[in-house]
Amino acid sequence: MAFPPRPEIDVAQTPRAAAQACAARIVSAARSGLGARGKFSLALSGGSTPKATYEVLAADHARDVDWTQVHFFIGDERMVPYDDPRSNFGAARAAWLGALGLPESCLHPMPIAQDGDAGARAYERELRTHAPEGLDFVMLGLGDDGHTASLFPGRVEALPPARWVVAAQAPPTSPIERRLTLTFSAFEAAREVVFQVCGASKSRLVADILAGRGGFPAGKVRARESLRWILDAAAAEQWLAERPSRPAVS
Repeated sequence: MAFPPRPEIDVAQTPRAAAQACAARIVSAARSGLGARGKFSLALSGGSTPKATYEVLAADHARDVDWTQVHFFIGDERMVPYDDPRSNFGAARAAWLGALGLPESCLHPMPIAQDGDAGARAYERELRTHAPEGLDFVMLGLGDDGHTASLFPGRVEALPPARWVVAAQAPPTSPIERRLTLTFSAFEAAREVVFQVCGASKSRLVADILAGRGGFPAGKVRARESLRWILDAAAAEQWLAERPSRPAVS
């Protein structure tokens, strides 16, 4: 499979502008997918950064898409109840999905009650049923150690190449070690993958990943059609400093 040679980089002035840019990408992709194929599948991300995007979608885009025709998945999940504040799907539901009046058939949280591998296989079957060629859109974030979803440094070398979902183990420093996660193969099958990264603490890491340094899991992500990084100015600072010509900051 041929992938785009390098990711597209969008730099926004503020975290709010980055959230608006990410929301706009989701809306555009959803409208295009529904218009062309009559369906759209979206894998959401956990963490604090995408919460701002969900809030923008809830406030500004509730009527821009027929969200009842979208299938919502999650990129990774901690094995906690959905009403636990550490649940990724629970956080997305609280910030956005719960206000959309969606039928339960649109919502696809990861199964937290099953054994890890059994739950991963069940979720993969569900994913392949609704998106047999791959997801239409995947949101991703970036951890301080270069992980994305629940793909952590030193823990991804032996991933089964054909699997889209696997059980994962976070480092012992994580409060919740047991996880389920989408894999690099799932991202490679997706039409569009978008990283959303904000904050000065990520600036050095972003520059290293975009320059191909360090072998971080986030740097190994590819997509079928489009791979994009949406950064705020603080997260982009080091990358911009290393660029021979700097793009305009929106």
